[in-house]
Amino acid sequence: INLNGSVTPYRFNDPGPEGIDLRGYFEQGDITRSSVDFTISNTYSNSDGIIKIHGNFGEHDLSDGWYSEDQTNGILAYQNFKLKYDIQTTVGLDVKRFGGTALSSGTKLGTYFNDEVASYVHVQKKFIKRLIIDTGIRFENNSNFGWERIPRAGIVYRGTPNTSFRASASKGFRSPSIRDFFLFNPANNKLKP
Repeated sequence: INLNGSVTPYRFNDPGPEGIDLRGYFEQGDITRSSVDFTISNTYSNSDGIIKIHGNFGEHDLSDGWYSEDQTNGILAYQNFKLKYDIQTTVGLDVKRFGGTALSSGTKLGTYFNDEVASYVHVQKKFIKRLIIDTGIRFENNSNFGWERIPRAGIVYRGTPNTSFRASASKGFRSPSIRDFFLFNPANNKLKP
């Protein structure tokens, strides 16, 4: 069992060079970032894994009128299994909620949150001690975009004890963040994953 936490207060004052009017520039700021995670690990003869509950929080107060609060919270769980015939597999679940609230000069820009739930399985098989083939698939459900299937496959050949040749192919996927959608240029609320 492992518990981690942190709080990082950060204050800055950057008035800029003399003789230049920097109105609207955030010359002062007060930022606090904090995080916490609680992890339970397990190890057995043919299996190991974790369950982790995590959170990351931020508050930003800048002298140009910008104020925001953000957070990311989630649960991550996976279990690895060593099976017969040099087969290893991993089964996992990843759930997270992220977003926050932003204000500019007292005007609320909005409160935005995004929820994601993903499950995945990965299988790896050794052949003749030098060749490893693996494949996996992740099913991701995003509250704004729906379901996405994300496959991957790879191969590793160990030519010598110190040399490996690797090849892999996978689908790339990333949901737009709240910042991508709404905050600062070039924000675009029509972005797709």
